[in-house]
Amino acid sequence: MKILQYTAQLRLCDTAIAVGKFDGVHLGHQMILQELQKQKQKGLKSVAVTFDHAPGTVLRQEEEHCLLTGTERNLYYEQMGLDYVVVLPAVRQILQMPAPDFLKTVLCGQLGMRCIVAGSDFCFGKDRMGDSRFLREMAPGYGYNAVILPKLKQNDREISSTYVKELLSAGRMEEISRLLGRPYTVVGKVVYGNRLGRTVGMPTINLLPEPGKLLPPNGVYAARVYLKGNRYNGITNVGYKPTVAKKPVMGVETHIFDFEEEVYGEIATVELLQFVRPERRFENLEAVKAQVDNDITAVKKHLHI
Repeated sequence: MKILQYTAQLRLCDTAIAVGKFDGVHLGHQMILQELQKQKQKGLKSVAVTFDHAPGTVLRQEEEHCLLTGTERNLYYEQMGLDYVVVLPAVRQILQMPAPDFLKTVLCGQLGMRCIVAGSDFCFGKDRMGDSRFLREMAPGYGYNAVILPKLKQNDREISSTYVKELLSAGRMEEISRLLGRPYTVVGKVVYGNRLGRTVGMPTINLLPEPGKLLPPNGVYAARVYLKGNRYNGITNVGYKPTVAKKPVMGVETHIFDFEEEVYGEIATVELLQFVRPERRFENLEAVKAQVDNDITAVKKHLHI
C-alpha cells in the first residue's frame, strides 16, 4: 500500500475510490472498503481518499477527537489490502469545492476514477450537494460506476462513528467491539514510565497516545496486547495514575501477565476488552498492589485464563 499526499500534480488511473474520514473503520466502513477489494478483482486499483484532519476542525473550528489516529487507520487500510491512500489537506479550498468541480477535477480527472463506492448517506462538496443521487446521475457522463451501499444497523440504530464515540464515553467496550468487529485499540511506542511497578512485582509497559486520540473513561480494563509478533493477556490502566503521578500525563499503562522483557521503543497494540473499575487514588503502593491483585483475578476470570 502506498500513502500519497494530494497535490495538483498527482495522477492515477483506472481506480475504484471511496471517500471519507473513516474514523474508527467500523463495520460500515469495512463494508465499503471490502467492496473496493471486489472492484480490485475486476482490474481496478483500490483507493481510499481521506483527509489529514477531520473536516469539522476547519469548517466549524472543532477540536479534533478521533477513534483512530492516522497511524492506526493506515494499519487497518493496509490489512484490508488497499493499493493507495490519498490524503487530502483539510482546507476550505477543497472542503468547500462545489461537488461537480470535485468530481470532475479531482476524482475523475486526477485520480482516474472508474468506480466510486459510498454509503447511502454519503455527501461531499460545498453545502454537501454531492450525495448518492448526484453520483448516480453523473456516472454515465463521466464513465464511472456508482456502487451505493445501505447503512448497517446494530440494535436498530445505524452504525456510525458517533455511535461508537457515545459507547466509548460510557466505557461500554464489549458493545464497541460489536460495532467495530474488533476490540477498541491503542497503538503506540513503548516509553519509559516511573518504573514503580517493578518494585511491587508488577512491571508495566507505557504508551502515550497521540494527541486527539479518544480514550474510554479513566480506569482499569481487561486487555490483550500485541507486541513483537506475539499476543499476550494483561490488565491496563487508562488515566493519570493519581497515586504516583508527579504531573498529570494521560497514558495507557499495561501489566502483561507473565512477561518481564525490556521492550522500550517497540510498537505495541493494546486492545481494551472490558471495563473493570474506575481509576482511584490509594494511600500507598501496598494498597495499589492489593487492589491490582484483585483486579488481575477479575480479568483472568473474564479472559478465561
